[in-house]
Parts: sequence; structure tokens; C-alpha cells
Amino acid sequence: MEDNLLKKLKKKLEENKERLERGLKSFAERDKKLKGDWDTRYPKFNGGKLEEGADEVEEYGNLLPVENTLEIELEKVKRELKIRSYSPKTLKSYVYALEKYFKYNNFAYLGRKYNYPIALEGAIKLKEISYIHAEGFASGELKHGPIALIDENFPTIAICPSDSVYEKMVSNIQEIKARNGRVLAVATEGNEEIKKLVDDVIYIPKTLEMLTPMLSVILLHLFAYYMAVLLGTDIDRPKHLAKSVTVE
Repeated sequence: MEDNLLKKLKKKLEENKERLERGLKSFAERDKKLKGDWDTRYPKFNGGKLEEGADEVEEYGNLLPVENTLEIELEKVKRELKIRSYSPKTLKSYVYALEKYFKYNNFAYLGRKYNYPIALEGAIKLKEISYIHAEGFASGELKHGPIALIDENFPTIAICPSDSVYEKMVSNIQEIKARNGRVLAVATEGNEEIKKLVDDVIYIPKTLEMLTPMLSVILLHLFAYYMAVLLGTDIDRPKHLAKSVTVE
């Protein structure tokens, strides 16, 4: 099945490459909104640069050299978005995951802090083009209702990069696994420990914490896209979907 599915995904991806690239560019161009947050979180930075004399900054275990200004990190993220969206390695990782997950009718998406909105986005995209029930949750709210849904037939996609809330995400994953829930994690490259906790992992490259959503959202978009391809739904014209609301 893997070879046939890989060929199918490659063909569909090539057919829609121009449209997908426009979507990637649109999302990646939101960098201006990050400038204020950058200066607030890093007062010792000047316009996204370290003060003179500093060699590197450590952010949650990731050492970033002086030359990694916000602008440079953003450009690197944009390159990664394009490269990973079309690379054979990325396709194969999705094929491996899809073979396990396309049979499920329900999904939970979990995220914290910057990645909570991305959990919501991932869930709505899966519903929109794959017609599969999915719900996005703030992982801090897991015990306040959503955890009642978890069992072997309700898999979770957990967005857990190596950031300031990583340990809390790990705790949430442990709660899910204790209830026989299957977990597909979106994690930072180099994190091998996560493999011991979850069923499957798809990696994003290391970057600043505030930029991880720009990488994780593309993985979730592609997951929904490939699920739709596999299920044979009309990706370009989802049923009942209105692009603009004209009536209340």
C-alpha cells in the first residue's frame, strides 16, 4: 500500500503545487506581527539582535548564535516550509502515519501557548477537507472534559516542540497514553525521548519558540490534505463550505 499511496500523493501534490505555494507564502508572510512580541520577550535584544559582547542565547535547550536574528530565523523558517512540504522524506513520513490513522473517524488536537491556535487550525482543516470529526483543545484544559473522549478509537495529535511548555505537554501525553489513546506528536528534531512516549512522531526543525507555529501548522495542513487525498474527497471544493458568510 505504501508505494501506491506515495505515488498518489506525489501526483496530487504536483497538480496543486502552485496553489499550495501561494498558501504557504501567505502564512509565512505574517512575520511583521512578531516584531513587537520579540522585543517584549527579549529586552536584551535590540531589534532582534543580541547586545554587543553576547555570543549566543539559550532558549529551552536550543542554543542560538548571535547571527540568528529574528529576520534570519524567519527566512530560515520560510525555506524550511517550502523544502519540507515537497521533500520525499516528508512524504514518506506522512505515508507511514496515514496508513495507521486514516481509518479513524475522530481526532483530538492538543497545543499550548503559541501552538494552541495551531491545534484549532489543524482540527478545522481536517474537518473542512477530509470530513473527519476533529476537535482542537488547549492542553491545559484536557482534564476538564476532553479527556473523557480519549480511548483507543480517538487518537490525539499533540503539538509538543521543545519549548517552555514542553514538560506540561509530556504530562498531557502521559495522561492520554494511560487511557489507551494513540498519540501522533509534532516534535522538535533531535528529541529522541519523545519516541518512547508516543506512537508516532513527525519532526519540525529547531527554531525560536514563537516561530514553531509557522512550522507545525504546515505539517497539520499537509496531514489533512493527504488524508483527503487518501479518502478521495474533493479538496478544491469541500462540500457545504462557504468562503464568505452572506447570511446569519
